Amino acid sequence: MAPHRRHGVPVSSPRYLVLRHARILLQARARAAAGEAPHPKLEAGHEQLFSSHVPGLRAGKHTIEVTQSVKVTDKSDSKSPGVTKQDFDVLTPRFVLPPNCIYSTYPASGSSAPVETLAHVVLNDTTLPWERDVDTGPARLQRMANDDGDDDKARNRIPWLACLTFEANELLLTEQQLKGIGEQKSIFAGTSKFTAGIKQSSTLSVKLDISDFILLDQAQVVTPYKTIDGESQPEGELIFVKPSLFDHLFTNMDENGLPARGQTYCSLSRYQYLAHVRHINTQGMADAGADDEATDRLFSIIPSHRTGPPGRPRPSSLVSHLVSIEGIEKLLSPVDKSKLVALPSLHSWAHTCLPAGSFNLANTFQNLGKTEGMLRAPSEIIPKIAAQASPAVAAEISKRLEDGFSMLRWRTVKGDTTAALTRSPFIPKSPFNPKATDLSPQQPPPPPRETLSNSGQFLQILDQKLGVMDLSYSAAWQLGRTLALADQSFTAALCRVRKEILQQATDKARRAILYATGSSVMEKRHLVCRLGDLVSHLAELPITIDSASLPIDLSQRWRRAPRPMIEVTYHHASVVDILDSELRHAAFRIGSSVDPCNPRVRADDDPHYDPPYDEHNTPASADWMVVLKFVLDLLHLVNVPMHYIVTDASHLPPESLRFFHIDLNWTAALVDGALCLGNHVDRDKDRVRKAMKEAIDRYREHVSPDLGYKPPIPTYGFLLRSAVVKEFPDLVVSTQPVVNPEHVPLIARQEILDADLMLVLLTEAPGMTKLEYLTFAQPAHQQCFTAAESLTRDDILLSYKRMYTTTKPDDPNMKYPIKQDSWARKGKDPKDRPRPYVWGTTDELDDLRILNVEHLAKHVYDTLQATLNDKELKIIRFGEIGPTAAMLGIQLNDPCWQLNIKWPEAKPKDPASALNYLPRTAVAPLHQKAIPAHGAHHFSFAERRSLPLLYLGAPPPHFGSIRPAGPLSSQQLKGPRMHPTSSSPVYLYNVYSAADPDLEGVQTLGEAQDLIFSIVYKSNALDFQLRELAIEIPVGNVAQKCLTDEYRGSGTFMLSNLRMNVLPTYSSDEKVLRIVMVPRSHFGYVKVKYLAEMSFMLSGVQVSRDYEDGTKVPCSVSLAYWDQPDKTTFDIPLLKPKDRGKMRKTL
Repeated sequence: MAPHRRHGVPVSSPRYLVLRHARILLQARARAAAGEAPHPKLEAGHEQLFSSHVPGLRAGKHTIEVTQSVKVTDKSDSKSPGVTKQDFDVLTPRFVLPPNCIYSTYPASGSSAPVETLAHVVLNDTTLPWERDVDTGPARLQRMANDDGDDDKARNRIPWLACLTFEANELLLTEQQLKGIGEQKSIFAGTSKFTAGIKQSSTLSVKLDISDFILLDQAQVVTPYKTIDGESQPEGELIFVKPSLFDHLFTNMDENGLPARGQTYCSLSRYQYLAHVRHINTQGMADAGADDEATDRLFSIIPSHRTGPPGRPRPSSLVSHLVSIEGIEKLLSPVDKSKLVALPSLHSWAHTCLPAGSFNLANTFQNLGKTEGMLRAPSEIIPKIAAQASPAVAAEISKRLEDGFSMLRWRTVKGDTTAALTRSPFIPKSPFNPKATDLSPQQPPPPPRETLSNSGQFLQILDQKLGVMDLSYSAAWQLGRTLALADQSFTAALCRVRKEILQQATDKARRAILYATGSSVMEKRHLVCRLGDLVSHLAELPITIDSASLPIDLSQRWRRAPRPMIEVTYHHASVVDILDSELRHAAFRIGSSVDPCNPRVRADDDPHYDPPYDEHNTPASADWMVVLKFVLDLLHLVNVPMHYIVTDASHLPPESLRFFHIDLNWTAALVDGALCLGNHVDRDKDRVRKAMKEAIDRYREHVSPDLGYKPPIPTYGFLLRSAVVKEFPDLVVSTQPVVNPEHVPLIARQEILDADLMLVLLTEAPGMTKLEYLTFAQPAHQQCFTAAESLTRDDILLSYKRMYTTTKPDDPNMKYPIKQDSWARKGKDPKDRPRPYVWGTTDELDDLRILNVEHLAKHVYDTLQATLNDKELKIIRFGEIGPTAAMLGIQLNDPCWQLNIKWPEAKPKDPASALNYLPRTAVAPLHQKAIPAHGAHHFSFAERRSLPLLYLGAPPPHFGSIRPAGPLSSQQLKGPRMHPTSSSPVYLYNVYSAADPDLEGVQTLGEAQDLIFSIVYKSNALDFQLRELAIEIPVGNVAQKCLTDEYRGSGTFMLSNLRMNVLPTYSSDEKVLRIVMVPRSHFGYVKVKYLAEMSFMLSGVQVSRDYEDGTKVPCSVSLAYWDQPDKTTFDIPLLKPKDRGKMRKTL
């Protein structure tokens, strides 16, 4: 399932993209109709950067002053009660961040990135980095001077948060520092957790109680904070930085990257450029919006200015910490060399630094584009799989695999383990339109039939060429039913909708029948309408009556002629004839909206009904709203488990992009399974379910007058499995165009299914309309930051990006960098430029690896001013008055890579859009002579996609019925008889009727009866292992003492011993009913000592009446043990019904 949005607001529906598009369109049209101007919004693909976002009130003490003046109108003087003051504190996070504060980090926890990458944190709250005021040093006056002396207008503000990256050895504490050794005290000796043991976490931080932050050994640790006021959380984390590194992180640097001279206190000046705010458009992102309606959002971003170690041949482990730098500006510089500096860590994660050339996002995108394909087994392994089969079926197996099928192990209801075919709703080939015919003239499609199923069993399709079952649609039906049962609100709503439809329809159907037969029964409204006529007729009656003039006797005046009784029960033929149409009418009424509609719209749609409920109007039934939402979720494959979506792991390997068509027959079976619940009246044909599906089809075909298009249903899509999804969870996916000519959104669903897996469903396939290409792009707020174009141990290369402060800059070179400059690590720069990067404290060490932020920002600003502006021509493209955090944020951003996939032009096809179509295949009649396997035409899988379901009259062969078998060989019937030896196990055989088990025999009743075959172990089990037991019963020829003329029963089943599985086969040619018992064990045998009995029931045996009393039907038994065969016989005594009292068992 998709993760919740990282800002803490869960997605209301996985279909929110479609719903949001419709709501925005409706709101825009409503504003246009009212004459209101549209709301300004950021265009897709654009972003705005702000150097800071300071809240109205920062953390600390504040005072409210209230002054009130009272003026008396009849006097010249006025009185003032004075000034009222109220002090209050503003509390903000200090040592611990609240939940859902971190939106994302880069690199993601546990992932890797190139050496020049700068780690960064994305925060949901835009004001959080500036909620605490740490800008109290001398640099504040300089910034105020750059902003006309107005502190409120200052572009750059120093945040109280900073992102710092370390190697493991830079934060690792010694055993003496953690636990104390001998006379050397531990840093944590005075804390409450010292006795329990102090340990560093995986990111080398130490968790302590907040109250212990001020109890550290001050002889070994320097703490920038002096108090712990204003923190409500009980625990926090600290990291301990070595003094030499700390001095270089919090000091001013000169142009050569060396600490500036004359510093008394630590400096935070560089960090004014290391936090900014971004305003982005979230269209095309899975879950970056602030809510379902918003298409833009603001984030605050804090990048680091330390890289990984360059020049190493192997990956290096790094940890990044979001630390509080409040109070550091008050520490003396340099700090005491014998003390560590404790910094509060508010968030941390571990990642890996890769050597140069190891990872490249552009190469990853290119590899995805080169290896993209359809969702199915890889082409290189299909021949290998087919080669393992016989040549006769190898071609058929290849076709099935190319069609997206997978083979799986399947256990039938009888317990047999066999192979079966299955396929997900995502198929590699476009399905045919069920209404179109693409078959040869010799094989026209059969007429369509009902697709309603009560068990999903009849949706299994027998592949006659391979001899295996296709379970795809049966599995979809069962899944739909399971998902419906798991949703209590949907199940309750569905039952209420069923009841309402059934009640309305049956009432109208019965009333129509009574009216048609002349019954005087009428509705209340009709009776009220006729009250006026009744009164007028009563007034016409005479006051006195002459009985002699009447044609009939007055005593008989109230008697009526008897009328035939009219039956109006649900299943009566007279009701059934008109019930289907009434059910349809009732379902349409319940599925409609109660909002007033345009009469023209109603006439175009249906003059008898209001427009259907479409999730944007008011429903006539609240229960129907729940049912429709659940069905639409199923059509968008919501909550479908992953093993149904990808049936085999080889279909979606790592770093792959796989496209697919959606099998609408699969989703139709899914919906049919969900709607089958609550049927308590129809045993075979669920009429209410059919009516509900017709109402859903009406909704799908209805063109909304407000939106101008039909409800979008996905028909195409892709799965992206790549590390790119993990690194950039908000990967932007867009289509060109974004909507089709009818303004239907092309992206119906976009969701992160797993850390590295994205699912996108499209409403149209390529070639259907003008869908030209698909684009993957880095999100604006998750573009990684890099220190340079390239970074090695010896040099650094920078590209100066173009940036503008005008909305439409007139610059023909805006897509290209201004220039590229490189600096060598050693020696003096020949151009006398400031060094942008500091490798280490010496030319041989890489212990610093930091950007010279302030001088880099000044150099970039000067370059932009000199290149983009022309004062003589008065052309100002970059109008900033000084370096800003927003400017440096753009400069440090890695280029935004995109992957464009363009589809070739394809012939438009008609998509299948009905819920009521499913494939079919030809199935031989069940009760017939055995036929060769090639005796019937077998529709190909391509043909089956265009054929409706064949509603079978009986279950498939493996569901408790007799399988047509080939002719039994003479060896099987007339082989050498083997008598049991003393070493063979001995069984007692007996056959009697289930209706009268006291009789020692079977009565010749001439009607179907169930027979119990009792097989009880007697002796000599030893270590024999039974592999098979076969009983052969003669049938068909009365002269040869047969049990029955022809067996037509429903099959056999075990009574109690579930170790065995019983399977009957019948051959009308050889006149033999063969019952085979095999073990269920995967070993292929079961030890006889575990088989105390093996009794089973044979159902539906019609014993002929033509036998004399006492006739015995001979039966043969073949037993196959692990090391030898065995045979024996027994007889079935036949009894006349009149003699049932003669042969009672004596117990």
